[in-house]
Amino acid sequence: MQTRPSPHGRHARGDPGRLPAPPRRERIVSRTAYAEVPPRVEYELTPLGESLRETVLALARWVTDHHDEIKTARHRYDSR
Repeated sequence: MQTRPSPHGRHARGDPGRLPAPPRRERIVSRTAYAEVPPRVEYELTPLGESLRETVLALARWVTDHHDEIKTARHRYDSR
């Protein structure tokens, strides 16, 4: 989740229902906001985003397959 500096020098969390700007800026994801109560927003992959689908799914499978190794490495690193 994207954070932004707060007046107190800490980072405040961004709106959890709003995707950070870079995927939208790069035209990987499109955002459609509807003037309804309650508000409704839909996100959809653009054709460019669709071209990343297999790569992202492969990365997700790799993370799942190596979860225990990643967890162990993080623990070792944080314990230093």
